[in-house]
Amino acid sequence: MCTGPINPPMTLLNVISYTSYFIRFLKTPEGYDITTLQAHRTAQEAEYMSMLNATEVGEAGQFLSTLLLLQGAAAVADEDRNILIPKLRQWQRSFNGLASDVSERCLAILTDDPNMRSMMSSVKSMIERKLVQCNGPGCSLRLRSTGADLLQCARCKSVVYCGPEHQRVDWPTHKAVCFPTTY
Repeated sequence: MCTGPINPPMTLLNVISYTSYFIRFLKTPEGYDITTLQAHRTAQEAEYMSMLNATEVGEAGQFLSTLLLLQGAAAVADEDRNILIPKLRQWQRSFNGLASDVSERCLAILTDDPNMRSMMSSVKSMIERKLVQCNGPGCSLRLRSTGADLLQCARCKSVVYCGPEHQRVDWPTHKAVCFPTTY
């Protein structure tokens, strides 16, 4: 059964969590509760997770920190937050490397750490860039020259362009990862 914070679907989602497809999915009604679900699973299995190695805690923490970054912590239940915050502090002290780093990021988001807000905002903008900024090489436009919204790839709807020329130039690269999506 795949109910805990560490399971094959979570591992797969963690691998794709920085793709424009996943980021777009998180903005759909179907993706809305995924952060709340993963935070709850992590809180419910926090004692078990404390017995795992740094790599496993890092993997679960990386996925949770990405979700919290992209969707925020507002929907995380107070009960789960009250379990997670002390555990994340423990994992931050107990582990080195990724597990400690992601614990720090999760804590920063769950506690709305003012010292980390700017960095977190920058990282979120960088991750969401493909959905709001022209994917053409070297282009940083967020609107077309006419002031209209950028053009979305008609096939995948997960990247945008300021015009057909940039879409043509990017197509050889984008083609390898472009596929129709339905959510």
